[in-house]
Amino acid sequence: MKKYLLQIIGFLAAFLVLNFLTVLVFIKYDWNFNKRVKSITFNNPDYDCLVLGNSFALDGIDAELLSTGSCNSYNLAIGGASVRTNYIQLKEYVEQYEKKPEKVILALDSFRHDFKWDEIHPVVDFTMKGKTYGVRDLPFIKFKWLFRELIKKVISSRHRDAQLVKGQLRLEKKIPDATKTPEKPVPLAVENFKTSPWVQAIAQLCIDYDIQLIVLEMPSKAEQRNSTPVGPIPVVLDNGIPIEIHNFNSADFEFGLDPENDWIGNSHLNLYGAAKFTRTIKSRLKI
Repeated sequence: MKKYLLQIIGFLAAFLVLNFLTVLVFIKYDWNFNKRVKSITFNNPDYDCLVLGNSFALDGIDAELLSTGSCNSYNLAIGGASVRTNYIQLKEYVEQYEKKPEKVILALDSFRHDFKWDEIHPVVDFTMKGKTYGVRDLPFIKFKWLFRELIKKVISSRHRDAQLVKGQLRLEKKIPDATKTPEKPVPLAVENFKTSPWVQAIAQLCIDYDIQLIVLEMPSKAEQRNSTPVGPIPVVLDNGIPIEIHNFNSADFEFGLDPENDWIGNSHLNLYGAAKFTRTIKSRLKI
């Protein structure tokens, strides 16, 4: 019996050690995990502008280019993040660090999401202050999908060579956009912004900390462009806060995009497309 108990204890100890080592591997090699840990352990950051969003912003907004001049910027966007996750990230940042950003760019994709999704990104959830851990939080269980991403990096040199620069994920991969803009594009889904409780929460947080909120729609492949003008489009959120939406997915918006060389697929910009997009919006938004 004693031997059996020792075997069980040994197995559990080995299992816990493997889970701990798994977290260390993810922190080192997973882009989202790596930048998340950096963002909650900054040493007195002095960023003037923060970028929030999901993978469209993670790939598509070059914080290094945004920083040219006098606006020191960092891209906090995380692949697969909900707007609720973005709210949590911003709230953590302004509560943890003395210097508050002057501007926050909330870069969203109403052509794919309605911004009401309540799920907290697993990486953010796992690393939140005051987190109570349970069995489902064991890395082998919680992050099993990350193993597929690590396999991609082992197989693909382009994934291995990708870099995080000021929070932006830079990928050289090129997948042409062979789609065409529809003859009658649909309008921008303004209601998705207006009714989202998490867009409202971010807007209120920015008011509370005297931060300028810049809301924008990220560009997509041609077939998902919309018919609404670039704007900015004035909108009053359901909590009464007025915002402006910069519709950079308008069929009328031009930023020198090369459909053959500036995409990595599924409406994500590679590093070349991101540089063109960032230079254009930096000028338009006067950042």
